Amino acid sequence: KEVAQGAFCETTIGYQREENGRLLQKVFNDPLFHVNIVPDVPGVEVCGALKNVVALGAGFSDGMGLGDNSKAAIIRIGLMEMKKF
Repeated sequence: KEVAQGAFCETTIGYQREENGRLLQKVFNDPLFHVNIVPDVPGVEVCGALKNVVALGAGFSDGMGLGDNSKAAIIRIGLMEMKKF
């Protein structure tokens, strides 16, 4: 939805062959849709899944009305856990 509305978004694409990563970056990169490429497909997959878990926690915090400080704590702790992993 946000991409279609023209809001800034970003993504990371993992590649095994650099030329494939560069091609996808060239096709999709845009001033409002930034595409990073990295030579680590499993790492991108794991980090994407972990990021989604943190996002769920942040969303739950919003839904429960816990406030910005609680949401920031969830995100900070989630990032620390991701770094350990």
